[in-house]
Amino acid sequence: MGVETVKPGKKMDAKRGKGFAFYLSFVLAFSFVACGGDDEASDRNGGIIDDDSNTNTNTNNGDDNNDGDEIVPAKVTVSTLAGDGTQGYVDGKGSLVKFSSDLVDIAVDSAGNLYVTDSGNHRIRKVTPGGEVSTFAGGGTQQSQLDGHGTAARFYYPSGITMDMQGNLYVADKYQHLVRKITPNREVSTLRDSNGVAIQLDYAESVAIDKEANLYVADWLKHHVRKLTFAGNAVASVSVFAGNGNESGNVDAKGTNARFKGPRDMVTDAKGNVYVADSQNFCIRKITPTGEVTTFAGGGYGYADGTGAEVRFNYPAGLTIDAKGNLYVADYFNNKIRRVTPKGVVTTIAGGQMGYVDGPGDVAQFNHPMGIAIDLEGNLYVADEGNRRIRKITLK
Repeated sequence: MGVETVKPGKKMDAKRGKGFAFYLSFVLAFSFVACGGDDEASDRNGGIIDDDSNTNTNTNNGDDNNDGDEIVPAKVTVSTLAGDGTQGYVDGKGSLVKFSSDLVDIAVDSAGNLYVTDSGNHRIRKVTPGGEVSTFAGGGTQQSQLDGHGTAARFYYPSGITMDMQGNLYVADKYQHLVRKITPNREVSTLRDSNGVAIQLDYAESVAIDKEANLYVADWLKHHVRKLTFAGNAVASVSVFAGNGNESGNVDAKGTNARFKGPRDMVTDAKGNVYVADSQNFCIRKITPTGEVTTFAGGGYGYADGTGAEVRFNYPAGLTIDAKGNLYVADYFNNKIRRVTPKGVVTTIAGGQMGYVDGPGDVAQFNHPMGIAIDLEGNLYVADEGNRRIRKITLK
């Protein structure tokens, strides 16, 4: 989501928890509006697989002519990697671990280690392939903009996370209105311009990075996507890539003429396209490198598999992408994991009723899946927010 982060309105008291915020903002802003419309005034929130790199970042191979249009893998199995299901903060292994109820996003490195934004605990947690959980960064208290090493640093409800090709993590530190960088040796810093001034980004919800090291930031409250370029370690420019920060809506168009409503997670492919989980428009949007916005899949609220506009989502929150260009969507209120082929064919690969059940895809249950990521072996990992667990999905 570099790893993939491959990787979910209204401002609220962050102490109440993001899970409640998602539900409340969804209810308050609920609308039955199909994606790709032209209701401009309506006021109705990535992962490359590169074998030559040492990381799995937020991009894919971008091959539209691949064989990724097979429907559902023959065998889908859901298991629990870490978490005992109760809220808290405990490092350890497997079922001995405790997370907060605000598990938001995941990034994965080339060794299969996960980096999880445990937002309610104000920490970044590391999960090994064997389920060993440790605290990678963040001290757990709400202290503004404190950089430093590992647990000496402070976050305030960290949200999205992604990784670049050098293994640096970028974290949307939402309620501090910043993006933070964490090096592989756990040094935490704040993105700044060449004059040393911190880059302020309203409500940075999610982040994605492309192969050119451009960083994209989705602002849930401002309903737009911003693009950051770099000169060395300093931010060289910040621009609005797509959407209008003053108005939400549902419009396919170019750049600032496009409209989003509650953009959440993002991933990029190797061609530089950015895919956005447009949560309150209930669809997946695609932004080309030139800023052209189209609706890739989804036609409104509900639950339906199919192709293009006939598809229905219920608050798509997390996104990741595999080596064949298939997107995987954490469909938050449908409690399902959906797959979108490069041709826009959507199928459900796991999940059913809300609950907690491991097993085959059609038997497994989730409780508000939020973040999703994929490793180099094609295994999916889900931040199962309501169950306070990290789930693993194997596809064969």
